[in-house]
Amino acid sequence: MVNDTLKIDIGSSSGFAWDGFIINCNNKQFTILPYYGSDAMILDNTREPTTFKVLKQSVTLDKPAYHLGDSVYGKVNFKMIETTAGQKINHIGYGYFRAKVDKR
Repeated sequence: MVNDTLKIDIGSSSGFAWDGFIINCNNKQFTILPYYGSDAMILDNTREPTTFKVLKQSVTLDKPAYHLGDSVYGKVNFKMIETTAGQKINHIGYGYFRAKVDKR
């Protein structure tokens, strides 16, 4: 999208649990944010703040800008450590993806 944020959501859900990561791209800058959860976590509102230490991350897209209806082809590679409630979780992702641009 021109002068806007392109949000790429790569994940899966079983209906009771979900996990994946979101790539936010804006003006040649990007952030990668892993996510996960389950229906049991919804009842737990005592979660402590979460921090991420990015060890490496790269995103390659096939075009510099997109419009509604365009196809997006890309590659992602990242490694980061999440710290929450004193626990460290390693997140690693590498692979190719494709998607269609739509408005949400």
